[in-house]
Amino acid sequence: METVSTFEMLPDEMILHACQYLRGGEILYSFFNLNSRLNSTITNFCHHVNLQYTTYKEFKFVALQILPQIGGSIRSFVFNARWENIMFNAESSIFSRLKLSLIFPQLHTLIMTGFVGAQLNLFLDKITDFFQLIKLDIRNCQFDNSTDSLKKILTANNNRLTCILFDDDSTEFVLTSTNDEETVSYPNIKELGMSLKTDKTLGSLFILVPNITRLHVDVEESSSTLMKTLENIPILVHLKYFRLCSFDTQWSLDEITHILSKMPFLQRLTLNVSTEDKHFINGEKFTQGLPLSLVEIHLFITYYLPKSDNETDTILSAWPSYIRIVRLLHESNRYGVIHTVPCDLSSMFIPAYEASSIMTNSKYTRNVKHLNIFGKQFLLDIYLIVQHFHQLRTLTIGPSYKLKASMLFVRDP
Repeated sequence: METVSTFEMLPDEMILHACQYLRGGEILYSFFNLNSRLNSTITNFCHHVNLQYTTYKEFKFVALQILPQIGGSIRSFVFNARWENIMFNAESSIFSRLKLSLIFPQLHTLIMTGFVGAQLNLFLDKITDFFQLIKLDIRNCQFDNSTDSLKKILTANNNRLTCILFDDDSTEFVLTSTNDEETVSYPNIKELGMSLKTDKTLGSLFILVPNITRLHVDVEESSSTLMKTLENIPILVHLKYFRLCSFDTQWSLDEITHILSKMPFLQRLTLNVSTEDKHFINGEKFTQGLPLSLVEIHLFITYYLPKSDNETDTILSAWPSYIRIVRLLHESNRYGVIHTVPCDLSSMFIPAYEASSIMTNSKYTRNVKHLNIFGKQFLLDIYLIVQHFHQLRTLTIGPSYKLKASMLFVRDP
């Protein structure tokens, strides 16, 4: 009790500084309702609740005793699939008696982690009648990857959602090919981030979200039918920000240009891709296919040229002055990376040979949270790369893009 009294005497700034070293659940378990001043000091932790990485005792107490008291003020909440048995099956639990929308009436963002199989669909049935909930953030979830599953997610909370984000560790969707007879769409969705198994269903995705303003797509595989499947797809007139991440396939400039033709009012473009097409790294040819409305561009392009010749230098010198690029070379001169400065990416794939080329304090490393280092590497290569990335949450290392082992840097979302 004396320790608590001494802690209470500290100014709010020092208490909040100490809270930086604690998990959100630990803060609620330790300080909530000790007195009105501490409740006021930890208000933000009552608005944005994350109970991950707490002990069973801490979690059970906070979930069953504290959440019912602060539920009306919670704006964002992290829900782990493993918690269902504790929260919904306890006889005295408010969660077994009331709808979630009544417990969390002000919920704006729901972060869902660790759901597997049909468990996600069953939980989504509980996500109804939230008047403030507009964002789903789905992390590390593996479930049915069909179009039907995606549609269930898009229609959650009575079609009130406007933003749905899947992280890199969640399911890659295999959407059904575009069918002229099926014109179902979800105009409520304004922002979407997800992974597709193949690029040939990009057209199907565009039809599903006609009013999209921000679209982030990771594509696992390319096909020879991409341009054909996009032929009769309506343009995305509201899309302002498009990000394409696709490293394990080789893109041509024609394919990228064809995709961008469906986005005539695009303002910001981010590409993190690889290519064997020398036209792709020719700045003069590349800029010809850009929407005229574009005001911001971020590129991180890994290229593999069939042979090394003097033409490479000529191609790379063709970039206009208003798009500043940096070139990171492999010793063979056949492989390399060109990236814009700045290059604002949250996830990035780095060939191990870039270890000695990354610039100290380089702007393109500042906001990266998920990093994949692939190719033949040594411990020194990994160190030389990782030292530049100060915001990392996950590090993935492997001999190739698909063969990998992951390391997690645990931080509260």
